[in-house]
Amino acid sequence: MTKPFRFEELEARVETHIRLWRTLQSEKRLNEVRAQFISLASHEFRTPLTTILSSAELMELLGAKITDDKREMHLQRIKSAARHMTSLLSDVLLIGKADAQRITVKPTPFDLDELVHAIVSDVRNNAPANASVVPPLPARLSDFFPTRTW
Repeated sequence: MTKPFRFEELEARVETHIRLWRTLQSEKRLNEVRAQFISLASHEFRTPLTTILSSAELMELLGAKITDDKREMHLQRIKSAARHMTSLLSDVLLIGKADAQRITVKPTPFDLDELVHAIVSDVRNNAPANASVVPPLPARLSDFFPTRTW
C-alpha cells in the first residue's frame, strides 16, 4: 500500500486478512480432526486384526491337537473380526465420500417408535442378565412425550 492511502483500500485489505486468518484456523481444525480420526481408525482396525492373528496362530500352533469345537470357535472369531473390519472400512469410505462431497443425502420418513424399540431391544439382549439398562417403554413414544409430535 502506498501513501497516501484510501480508507476503502485499507478496509478491503483488513477484511481479506481476516478472511484468510479464519480460513487458516478452519483448515487447522480440520487437520486436527482428521489426525484424531486416523488415530482412532488405526486403533479400531488393530483390535480385530489382533483377534484374527491370535486365533490363526493358535490354530497353527496346536495343529491337529486342537478340538473341532476350539477350531470352530477360532474360525468364528476370525470371521467376526473380519466382518467388523469390513464394517469399519465401509464407514471410512463413507466418511471419505462425505468429505469429498460425493454423497447424496436422501431423507426418508421412518417410524421413530419402531427404531427406538429396536435399539432398546438390542441393548437389552446384549446386556448382562442382571442389568437393568432401560426402563419399560410405552408402545408409542408420543404417550411418553405428550408434548411432542413424531
